[in-house]
Amino acid sequence: MCHINSAPDQKYRVTNESFAYLTTLPFYAKRATCKMEEVENYACLCPAGFTGVYCQYQDYTKCYVNITQPALYKGCKDEYPDSEDYLYSI
Repeated sequence: MCHINSAPDQKYRVTNESFAYLTTLPFYAKRATCKMEEVENYACLCPAGFTGVYCQYQDYTKCYVNITQPALYKGCKDEYPDSEDYLYSI
């Protein structure tokens, strides 16, 4: 947080870059006072399948996978016979 020395009641949040300028460059260091403050911001995450500010909306994610190599959408026919490890006919 920083404030201009002529108006100490008005505080401003600044970026890291601005903070560096205001505290290291003599021109600004004479005109502004800055100090770092640690602030806690609480946040929550919605459980899977819920969205919204209060996690009130149920919105399931739907995915579609299209495997193109090998081109499974063409089907396997006799090219790949079923085995104990994998059933190509499904």
